[in-house]
Amino acid sequence: MNVQQLSTAIMMFSLSLSAVVPSAARAENLLGDTIDFSGATLHLKRYVNPEGANRIISMTTQPGSSNLFVSVQNGQVSSVTDNGNGTGTSALWFDYNNALNTVGVTNPSDGYVLESSRGFRAVAFHPEFASNGKFYTSAQVDSPNNPAGFNYLGNSTKGSHDAEGVVVEWTYNSATQQVSGYRELFRIVTPRFDHTIKQLAFNNFAQVGDEDYGLLYFAHGDGSTQAGVPGGLGTDNALGKILRINPLQSGVDPYTTPGNPFNSTPGTLNEIYTLGHRNPHNLSFAQDGGGNTHVIVAEAGRDNIEEVNVLQAGGEYGWSDRTGTFIQNASGGFGLGNGVDLLPANEWSLNDYIYPSAQYDHDSEPGQGYVGSVIGGGFVIANNSDPALQGEYIFTDFGHDTGHVYQASLTDLLGAHTQLADGELPEELTQATISRLHLTLDSNADGIIDNTADSLHTLLGLGRSDARFGRGINGEMYISSKGTGLVYLVTNTILEPSPIIPGDANGNGFVDDTDLAILLGNWESDPLVISTWELGNFTAKGPIGDTDVDDVDLAVLLGNWTGPPPPGGAAVPEPATLALLGLGGLSVLRRRRS
Repeated sequence: MNVQQLSTAIMMFSLSLSAVVPSAARAENLLGDTIDFSGATLHLKRYVNPEGANRIISMTTQPGSSNLFVSVQNGQVSSVTDNGNGTGTSALWFDYNNALNTVGVTNPSDGYVLESSRGFRAVAFHPEFASNGKFYTSAQVDSPNNPAGFNYLGNSTKGSHDAEGVVVEWTYNSATQQVSGYRELFRIVTPRFDHTIKQLAFNNFAQVGDEDYGLLYFAHGDGSTQAGVPGGLGTDNALGKILRINPLQSGVDPYTTPGNPFNSTPGTLNEIYTLGHRNPHNLSFAQDGGGNTHVIVAEAGRDNIEEVNVLQAGGEYGWSDRTGTFIQNASGGFGLGNGVDLLPANEWSLNDYIYPSAQYDHDSEPGQGYVGSVIGGGFVIANNSDPALQGEYIFTDFGHDTGHVYQASLTDLLGAHTQLADGELPEELTQATISRLHLTLDSNADGIIDNTADSLHTLLGLGRSDARFGRGINGEMYISSKGTGLVYLVTNTILEPSPIIPGDANGNGFVDDTDLAILLGNWESDPLVISTWELGNFTAKGPIGDTDVDDVDLAVLLGNWTGPPPPGGAAVPEPATLALLGLGGLSVLRRRRS
C-alpha cells in the first residue's frame, strides 16, 4: 500500500470512529509511516564552548585551515583548534558589529548593525580564501532610515518590522589578522519577520575548472509566519528560493550568475537556482559513487510535513501549493481535510513540481496547528569512519516535538521518484526510507558515557535542542545546541589514521626500499642522540625501548616488508635478498666511519 492509499484509509478509519471516540484521542499518522531504528548510534562528546555561545547558528570550515569555525547569532565567529584528544580550544576570530567599525562603515547604527533577536546566520569562505581573503556572511540587520542607495534584490514587500536580510563580502588581511574590506552584494526584505535569509555555502567538492567552483549558494525562506503567506513560486523575488551567484565583482557588476537556469527568462531573477521552498533551513553537498555532486536541502514544513529535497537546477518544489506529497490548504491545520488534501489523479498535468526525496509527518490531532516540529539538516557521512553511517544523510527534528535523529541513505534519496511523468498517478511517487538513530553522550569529555537516549532533547536535558550540524575538515560530524551553547563531536565519525606499520619510517603505509635507506643512513648513530621512529629506530618504544638504530630495527623492518605498490604486478624482493643488500650497505657505512 502506498502513501496516498494509506492516508485515505487512515482518514476513513478516523471518520468511522468519530462518533464514539473523543476528538482529543484521535491522533492521526498522516503518512501511515513507522520510523524504525536502524541499529546505528551517534556517540556525542562535549567538544567546545565557543566564544559568545548562547545561540549557535552554524558551523563551517575554512580553506587552508584545519579549524572549525562556529557562528552565533550575536555575530561572533570562533575559530576552534582541535586539541588532539577529542576536544577543542576556542578563540574569537570575527565579530560582525565590531568589524563594521574596523572597515570604516559610516554610521553603522543606520542600517548596518545586526538585528538584536535573530541577527547573524552564517559565514562561508571563498575556496581561494588563502589568497584573496574573501569570506561572505548572511545576516538580518536593522533597516536603514533611507533605503536609497542600497541594492535590494527582487520585488518583495517589506512589512512593519524593522529588519532586512543582507549578504556581505568581507576581505580579511592575514598579515594584520583583521578585516580590511566590506562590500554589500544585496539586501532582501520580507513581508513578515519570519522565514528570512538562511545559510550560505560553497560547494566543498567543486574543483578549479568545475562549473560549480567558486559559486555561492544561499537559502531564503518565504518571508511568512508559521500561519503561512503564499510565496516561493513567484519568480520576481528571492522569497522561498535557493539562489546561486559568483560573488566576486566582475567589472561594474557586483556579482554574476554563470550557468543559472533562469538567466534568459524574462521577469525572473537571474540569481534563482530553485524555487517553491517554504523554509529551507539547511543545505549541504554530497557526492555519489560516480563523482557527481548533489545539493540536499532540509525544509521545515507548516503543520503537516517535514521534507528532504535533492535539488535540480530550475526545479519547482511546490510551496505554497504543495507540502510534501499533499495539497496545502490555505486554512492550515493538521490532517486530511484540514491543512492538507490528497493529490488529484491528474496531478501530472497540473504542474511540474518536484516532490520530496524523503518526508515525515507531524503525528498530531486533526485540525491542530503548529506543534513545534522542525527539521534540521545535516550532511552525508562519506569518510569511511563508521560502516553503519557511511553514505547516510543525517538529520534531526530540533523543535519542541520529538528531538529524534534520523538517517536516510544517499542512494535512496537519489533513487526516489520525485517527479510525475505524463499519465503517472501520485501513488507512483516514492521516497527514501527514514530510520532513527540511538544516541550517547560523554558530557565531560572524559571518555565516560554519561547518558544514552533516543532523542537529542532527552540526551541534552532540553525541551528543544535547536541543533545544528557541522562538517569538519576530514568529514567528521559536529552537532551544536542553542540550548546548551555547546558543540559536540560525534566521535564515531572521526576517520582514524591508518595504523602505523613497524618499519614504515616515512609513514606512507608501505615498508620498502625508501625506509631501508632511511634506516641505513642512521645506522649506529651518535649514542648521545636519541633516534626516533622517523630515523629508523622502530624499537624506541615498547619492551625494548632503546635509543639507537641497529640490527634489531633492521629485523623489524625486514619482518614487515611490503615493498612499494607493485607496478604492473612486479615482484617484491625477498627479505633474504634485502638483508644481504642491507648488510652490504652496512659494511660500506662502517668502512666510511672507521
